[in-house]
Amino acid sequence: MVTIDSDTQKININHNNEPYSYMFSDISFIDKVKPTYSKKNLFGTAKRRGNIWDNYGYIRIKFKDGKHFIFTSLMLDIDSFSIGEYINHYYSWYPYISTLRELNIQQYKKVVVKENTEKVDWHKNNFENFSTEKLQSKIDNPDRFEKEAIIAAKEIIEKRKESM
Repeated sequence: MVTIDSDTQKININHNNEPYSYMFSDISFIDKVKPTYSKKNLFGTAKRRGNIWDNYGYIRIKFKDGKHFIFTSLMLDIDSFSIGEYINHYYSWYPYISTLRELNIQQYKKVVVKENTEKVDWHKNNFENFSTEKLQSKIDNPDRFEKEAIIAAKEIIEKRKESM
């Protein structure tokens, strides 16, 4: 259970019969995650068939002492949950509870590096039959392409130069 008192700037949480009381200033971050096509979201479309998770979402609150709590839409009305500037809004096609926010910096960097490497490899696979001129046009227009696509184009061109 969570209660918010805007007048005293306090948030009280009862988790496993253990009370936690925090001031708003103790909040590290709040993430509000909702489906991309929820009824109250601007990304929704009028003639779209609904999904069973369209009303699902969750709120993750992390405090400066390292404790964090997750409240799903099954527990509270996340649409009316508000603590002003502390909330980060995220939208996902399927709003699963991600653990990335719990990773420490080193673990997070490993995940990001792995994802970037996979993206570069994917682009290299798709670009391998492109002409050198077409690859160079990607490099020359960095605003039009993902950085991983540009890296892939550079690597392919470099590999071609080495094999000549």
